[in-house]
This record gives sequence, C-alpha cells and structure tokens, in this order.
Amino acid sequence: MHKLSIQLPPFAPDYSGVCSALFALGGLLVIHDASGCTGNYTGYDEPRWYDSHSLVYCSGLREMDAILGNDEKFIQKIENAANDLKPNFLCFLGSPVPMVIGTDLEGIAAELEERTGIPSIGLATTGLHYYDKGISDAYIAFAKKFFPSPQEVSPSGDSVNILGLTPLDFSNNSNAVDLIGELEKRGFTIQADFSMVSDFHKVCQAPSAGVNLVVSKSGLGLAEYMKKRYQIPYVVGVPAGESAADRLAVMLKETMEDKQERVLETAAEETSQVLMIGEEVLIRSLAFHFQEERGIREIQPAVLFGRTQGVYRQDSLALNSESDIRKLVNSGRYHTIIADPLIRQLIREKESVRFIELPHVAVSSKVCWDHAPQLMGKRCAVI
Repeated sequence: MHKLSIQLPPFAPDYSGVCSALFALGGLLVIHDASGCTGNYTGYDEPRWYDSHSLVYCSGLREMDAILGNDEKFIQKIENAANDLKPNFLCFLGSPVPMVIGTDLEGIAAELEERTGIPSIGLATTGLHYYDKGISDAYIAFAKKFFPSPQEVSPSGDSVNILGLTPLDFSNNSNAVDLIGELEKRGFTIQADFSMVSDFHKVCQAPSAGVNLVVSKSGLGLAEYMKKRYQIPYVVGVPAGESAADRLAVMLKETMEDKQERVLETAAEETSQVLMIGEEVLIRSLAFHFQEERGIREIQPAVLFGRTQGVYRQDSLALNSESDIRKLVNSGRYHTIIADPLIRQLIREKESVRFIELPHVAVSSKVCWDHAPQLMGKRCAVI
C-alpha cells in the first residue's frame, strides 16, 4: 500500500521514458502490450506526439497470445513494418504482461536484426519503474549499439553534449532550444543533445565532444558510461537563470581543461522554510538561480524520482510515495512550496502556504503541460 496514490495520477513509467529518449532519432519503437500502455505514452506522456512524427508501434497483445506465447506472429508483424518503413533502428519495450509471462525482448530484437538487417535493441521495461530509469537505460543501450569505438573517435575539443533533455522534465515549449542558445552565446558548440533537437547522425557522433552537460538525473548513467569508455568528463546542472548559465559556462570550461567533474549546487539548511519538489538536477539549479538573483536562500530540495547518489554534497529529501509528499507539505515547516500544480491538492491548510506552480510533465501530464514555464537564462519565469 506504500505506493498507493489517491489524489495524484501515476507518474510517467519506464517505457514512456524509453520512448521519450528515442522519439526524435528515427527509430521504430515497439511497445509489447495490449494497447493500454502505448495509449498511455502517446496520449499522456508525450507532448510532441500531437505536432510531430515518430514511429511508435503497439503489438496488440491479446489473451491467447499471452497464454500460448505466439512470438512468431509478433515478430512477423514487426518484420513487415520494418521492411516498409525502413527506420534507423528497432527498439522493443515491455509492459506488465510481457514481464509476467517472461517475454525475451532482447532475443526478439536479435531475431529481427538478423531478419531485417536493421540494428535492434531490446529493453525489458515493465511499467513498474519511473521514466528516469527508462531514459537512462535507453541512452546506454543506444550508445552501446551506435557509438563508435574509442579508437574511431576524432575529438573536437570545445564541443558539448547535453544529456537528459526530454519533455518529461523540460516540457515541449522553447526550453530545449533556449538551453542550447544559452550555451552557444557563451562560446560553446553543441555536438548533440539527448534528445529533442539533434538528429540520429549527430547523436551517434556524441563521443567526439569535449565535455557532457547533464541536465537531469536521466542523463547521469550515460555520462558515467562515456566517462569510463571515452574519458569524457561531465558537469551537472541546468542554466536556469543568467547566474546559473554564467556559472555553468565557467564550470564547463574548467572541466574541459582539468577533466574533473563539477556540480552546480547550493546548500540546504534544516531551518529552510522554502520547499521545492521535482527532478533533482533541475530544482537544485533553480535553487542556485533563486539564491543568486532573487536573494531567496535556504531552499529545501525534495525529489520525486530518487536522488542522484553521490553527486551532491548534501542529500535532498527523497519522496517515494503520495503519502510521503502529503506528510512533508503538511509538516508546518514551510511557508512557501514550489511544485507541480497537482501537489497543491495535498496541502490541507492551503491559505497558510504560498504555493508556486512548477508544472512537471512526468507528474501532471497533459493537465498542466501547456503551462510549463520558461526555465533558461534571463527568460526563467518560475517566480
């Protein structure tokens, strides 16, 4: 019962994270389910679905298919679709039923790659984990499949990759383009972003960059992988507000030179009376912005999707359920709460708390995604 949600909707799951991570890269994304999970992703977790194109395929899993394990029928459907559409790659995702019956998605991917000659990835998503794990797993699987070997990489010194940039955290307004613009006007060249603006071929050449900028927890796994395999260092933070953008520019240049990882952060105090709830990298970057430009200090960050272990000097509060959120927002410790609008309904004494809306697609979905604020540089408009 710990995970029971009474007032909040379910948060975006792992298969939505995979689809969001790979949406713009020209692949055929195959969700093995009975249509519900695919509809959940396309209808509620993907703001880009309504005004752009991506190849998302539902297997249409039925009861007799699950009982009899008729994988050949599924494989034949995808083979026909792949031969017609000729995508850059195939990616096979699971849902709760394939998890229960033990469908071998990696094996199916290998079979389709053999039949079609199209590179294929199988990811055993279940719908039981959050979107950040799906994004991270998708990035690493993509890197292992398509990145060149270290011996084939031609470094380009001052270029930057942006890791963890998806609409589930940053919405589908101008935030992605603005983020890239903040770096470019400070003298950086963008090699690739993961995964809203860059195309398939640019992303495949990501190992030629000099540094990675991790803008969400979802990008941290890939940053660690690229550090280990390609010796590319990384910086963690979001250019939310001018001060944060300027500070990150300095950190990126320093990291390019000395190859040491750096993190944009501020310290939280036990006496903090301002609570900010959301994805950890973003809310800690916003806390830096509020401190430097608004004079608002002692903000307590609280994260919904797990902490970035070992990254920050001081841990954020971890909120693992609706019950945890309800207890914290009603603790009486905070006079201001910054969070997704749907969290406001959990506050009992609303009139005694100043509530500032910070819409988060992975939380409130299409209910609030049209109201997501500008976050980057001088356009930052959270308060």
